[in-house]
Amino acid sequence: MSESEASKDSAWEGEERRKAILEQYKLYVDIADRAAARRMTANAWWMSLQTALVAATVHLWPEGSSFGRACLLPALGCLASILWLLWLLAYARVAHIKGQVIHATEEDLPWQLWHLERATSRCAATAGLNPAAALEPWRFGRLGSWDMTRIEWRLPLLFFVVQLLLLLFFFVHWLLLL
Repeated sequence: MSESEASKDSAWEGEERRKAILEQYKLYVDIADRAAARRMTANAWWMSLQTALVAATVHLWPEGSSFGRACLLPALGCLASILWLLWLLAYARVAHIKGQVIHATEEDLPWQLWHLERATSRCAATAGLNPAAALEPWRFGRLGSWDMTRIEWRLPLLFFVVQLLLLLFFFVHWLLLL
């Protein structure tokens, strides 16, 4: 290593490096926060689509409709549920990677707040010491904390079951008409 490279590295090790890391950290945490907001917006879109499909299926179901026509909307709803789950899986991968990058970046900062928050919430939840637990409307006693991620993963499954039941209803109704 040349002398100029060594002096450049030693200058970079000081306060300038710490400021650069802090700015990158702030930017990356902001990006992660925006990704989470986009996730919630997309979930609202999926919910609207599923609700519209169920409502249209129930409202537009004509008595004399063919089996194929009657099953079209619930079949699309099942497909939409599967796509929603695949989308959630892709988002979970991205969120996991962003969390790893944030944790790695925090190693160069004086306080690892993201890591501390995650560790504290996990320890408090497992020990039953979470002081905010009484304020959480989704807390159900022995069932544990129903955070948004758990609810988020169950909604596509719920809609899939509803759409599947509608398909089954149409199939049974069609058999009875034969």
